[in-house]
Amino acid sequence: MARLNDRQRQRFAEGFVRAALRLERRELRAWLMRRLIEPPLAAPVDPAPFAISKADIALLMKSAGEAPLK
Repeated sequence: MARLNDRQRQRFAEGFVRAALRLERRELRAWLMRRLIEPPLAAPVDPAPFAISKADIALLMKSAGEAPLK
């Protein structure tokens, strides 16, 4: 759990308690092993750098020899 930040560590602990209350021993062990083997959640992706502006589209269309849409 050293790779987890404080918020992730808290969520993991709360999830473990909920799982421990509803699962039997073997199921809890399987749940824990899945959580320990899988990496923590990836950082969220900001879609803004992938956005294409109208100016970018116009430049692409101009380079392709087509008139830009208005």
